[in-house]
Amino acid sequence: MVSEDMNQIDVSKIMNGNKKAILRHADKQYLLSITRRGKLILTAAEQSLLPKQYKVFLKET
Repeated sequence: MVSEDMNQIDVSKIMNGNKKAILRHADKQYLLSITRRGKLILTAAEQSLLPKQYKVFLKET
């Protein structure tokens, strides 16, 4: 259920034309991926395994 007081973020702005992006939350990193069918997948990611080219979107907590 979507409420008017909830923040809404357009995923295309985070992804910036890419299929994968790194999101940071509470000093942890997560990999956000868009599948070939257009579905979103969010998985925990270890920093040592992440390629440097992934975009980082920092959400202040």
